[in-house]
Amino acid sequence: MVQRYNSDLANDLGNLSSRTLTMINRYFNGSVPYPSPTVARKDADDVIKEHAQAVIAEFDQLFNDYQFSRALESAWSLIGAVNKYLVEQERGSWRRKKAKRTALAWRLSSIPRPRRCAL
Repeated sequence: MVQRYNSDLANDLGNLSSRTLTMINRYFNGSVPYPSPTVARKDADDVIKEHAQAVIAEFDQLFNDYQFSRALESAWSLIGAVNKYLVEQERGSWRRKKAKRTALAWRLSSIPRPRRCAL
């Protein structure tokens, strides 16, 4: 149990935190950017939002039912999904165009929300 906990913490949450904070520091001078109202949302954005809402509801139910291991697995599924989402969005090479930087601002502003839920 301890080994898995340490592995998950280092691999998933650690990677997500490191990637998010590095991009915020590199592209936005260390400040979480405000989302732009002009950025078009993508289907992947809605998938993450829906997944986060489902995980929060599931976590609450499992926690109330004293199923702590399953609740943590649910929370970790969100961390994994957000990690995958960020990697897939990162492939768009946001550095090159201002429009992509605006999209990056919107996405980076939304990533800390699911992380806070998981913590």
